[in-house]
Amino acid sequence: MISTDADDARWLSVALAQADKIQGHTAENPAVGCAIISQEGQLVGVGHTSFSGRPHAERNALNMAGDKAKDGTAFVTLEPCSHHGKTGPCSDALISAGLSRVVIGLSDPNPKVDGAGIEKLRQAGVSVTVMGSPLATHQMAGFLSAQQRNRPFVSVKMATSLDGYITAQEQTQTWLTGDVSRQFVHNMRSRCNVLLTTFQTIRIDEPQFNVRINGYSLPQPPLAIIDRHGQLNSDHKCLSINRPVYHYHANSVKPHNLPKNVTSIVIESEANGLILRDILSDLQARGLYQIMVEAGAGLFEGLDRENLIDELVWLCAPHELGGGLLAWHSHCDMAFSSPAHYMKHKSFQLGDDQASIFVPDKR
Repeated sequence: MISTDADDARWLSVALAQADKIQGHTAENPAVGCAIISQEGQLVGVGHTSFSGRPHAERNALNMAGDKAKDGTAFVTLEPCSHHGKTGPCSDALISAGLSRVVIGLSDPNPKVDGAGIEKLRQAGVSVTVMGSPLATHQMAGFLSAQQRNRPFVSVKMATSLDGYITAQEQTQTWLTGDVSRQFVHNMRSRCNVLLTTFQTIRIDEPQFNVRINGYSLPQPPLAIIDRHGQLNSDHKCLSINRPVYHYHANSVKPHNLPKNVTSIVIESEANGLILRDILSDLQARGLYQIMVEAGAGLFEGLDRENLIDELVWLCAPHELGGGLLAWHSHCDMAFSSPAHYMKHKSFQLGDDQASIFVPDKR
């Protein structure tokens, strides 16, 4: 099969679309996609990492392709594994299928792989192209953060009025954004490994913190709650949903009467509250790499102070409140062009609301 750069990008996009289907639901493994193209240039197999991590994408795509994979090309979003785990190496499976070429979106920084999958393929006579795809990099942000920085990727969602308030009055909830923005938030939730919030947010807003999208059938995302003083009780709506809940509190607290799905975890305190890095380390140890934060100004400022925010998703309603509780205090020029220390990555409309994605400007 004669291939061009445009062909490679097109077929890799098919593999990326496969990975997108299972984002947030592959346990400690990254969500990987694979597409198998026959020698004649026909799509003969697709697959993604299975729920909870296994089988891997390559094996699922090869099972669909069967004998049609011989002399064809595999497009994989991440370098195929080369080591023996609970299953054999995917690089061996690709070689055994008789593929002539493998196109890889991104090399794998995991020390167990780290180029060994590429080398094994090349030694077997398979042509290998590594594209270094920005789309694959973005899709695997949580996995890459865990491998390269030893902590999860932290995405903070914040909804404000046009003049920067998250509620009209402290200790109360104010609906700000429209239906399109709310569906966008549910989509964000469906793609994360875990939602992180505070007891204060639960007490004031009484949210469910679940995914409410028509046709959604995957498990609800786990919930992590920062509750220094152990005030959480079984009456809160978010605890009635079938999913793991991680309850972080100080050593002096003795939680009681919480549902069986709640795991209580002691975290050391400092002047500003529980040590946030320790909470992130605990979540990473549980294989939860992609964190979505939905909380108030206090947690935002704590994460920002520790340089722990990787992405700020800011949803801005088209109206002003004229007062209330600000989304952040010392971190933003209230001309509201952008939060201090962040640069705008992109912006788009969500109905009447403006969505902007910011990333740290010095990372």
